[in-house]
Amino acid sequence: TTLAKGYRGVHVDDVNMNLTVGNGSGAAVTPVDPRTGQLMTNDNWQRYFAEFMEQTRTAMPNAELVHNARWFDAPNHDGQDAEIQREIKAADFFELERGFWDSGLTGGTGQWSVDRVMRFIDDVHGLGRHVVTLASPANTAAAAEYNMAGTLLTSVGGDYQYANYGWQPTAWWPAYDLDLGDALGTRTRSIDGLFRRDFANGIALLNEPGATTKTISLGGTYKTTSGQLVSSVTLTAKQGAVLVKP
Repeated sequence: TTLAKGYRGVHVDDVNMNLTVGNGSGAAVTPVDPRTGQLMTNDNWQRYFAEFMEQTRTAMPNAELVHNARWFDAPNHDGQDAEIQREIKAADFFELERGFWDSGLTGGTGQWSVDRVMRFIDDVHGLGRHVVTLASPANTAAAAEYNMAGTLLTSVGGDYQYANYGWQPTAWWPAYDLDLGDALGTRTRSIDGLFRRDFANGIALLNEPGATTKTISLGGTYKTTSGQLVSSVTLTAKQGAVLVKP
């Protein structure tokens, strides 16, 4: 009924692919599986949830479906688990609710690292789906730029990004209008935690959490999101830069 009014799609909240149930008072409980009469197992929970998302897809075949799901519900924090893949493929977009500005993300290559999130996004793209990096906690220009850099480092085209900064029409952040052009290749990551991706009309840089401060020579003159012309940038830990050719 709602889609018939002309809406583009549906946002499906709390697509939790690991068993997560409370008793209404804040305590975690394990529910009884009505199909078996026994306590719910995580394997069955994942299968039921994947089936539910597939039923939703079948019921609304022409709607754009966005799943607000948890990237770390995959057993190895990747997109390789069969039920996780079923859920992803039942959507058009996988939404990362805190984006790259998630305070729990680390440097390095471990299970909670920015690098692992990027590889999960690669897996989503490998399944033919796209990603929304919804950095809802990012309420400053610096935080929004960090999330934007992460999105540009991973995007294959067709992805979206949002930060809780400068999105209102009456307080629009001009950096959202920057056009870096086509990517000239995939992202690179240095051993000390600097991500970089070059575009036809710009560069995206991200210095991961916990990394050392770095000064990067750009090999030319570029414009920052604040409009300054620079030939190098200095990034502290958990800082990004989006640069365009003037």
